[in-house]
Amino acid sequence: MLATFATYLWSWLSGLFNSLGSFLANTIQGLGNVFGSVIQWLAKTIGGFFSWLFSGIKQLVQWLMNGIASFFQALFAPILAIINAFFFFVEQLGVLLGLLFQLLLQVVHVLLAFAAGLFKTFTGLTESTSSPSLPADVSSPFAHMSTVLGMLQLDNLAYVLRFGVWMLTALAVVRMLGNFGLGGSGGE
Repeated sequence: MLATFATYLWSWLSGLFNSLGSFLANTIQGLGNVFGSVIQWLAKTIGGFFSWLFSGIKQLVQWLMNGIASFFQALFAPILAIINAFFFFVEQLGVLLGLLFQLLLQVVHVLLAFAAGLFKTFTGLTESTSSPSLPADVSSPFAHMSTVLGMLQLDNLAYVLRFGVWMLTALAVVRMLGNFGLGGSGGE
């Protein structure tokens, strides 16, 4: 009987310890689940708070940087516009001076060509009537022509007509330059 009692007591104690063990295990597991959920919620809440905080700080810094950039752009925009206008003026002044220099060179060229032509005309009036040194078969007809033109006095008339052509050309050049400066058509 003692053996059955011991077996019965052992099975009762074993069941008690099994029930107590599974109760404690379930309780600890439940408490672990509760603590895990609380810790998980706390971590999400703290993470969300820091995410919100750093997002706000990031937006604040971006807003400040945009404001500072806008401030400096507004501050330096007139200065940069003045510098840009100055360099544009200098560039256009250089272009104008280049065009003026080209115009003056062309005017000097025209005046020098006119003076050279006038000088040649005046030297032609004082030119001697000696015949050029031509081959003999060509020089004799020119010599006869020169004497015939000399007798008719057409050689002097040719010099006077040549001078008249140059004077009319000079007047036309002066008139064209005068009209050009006044905005005329230049060929009136």
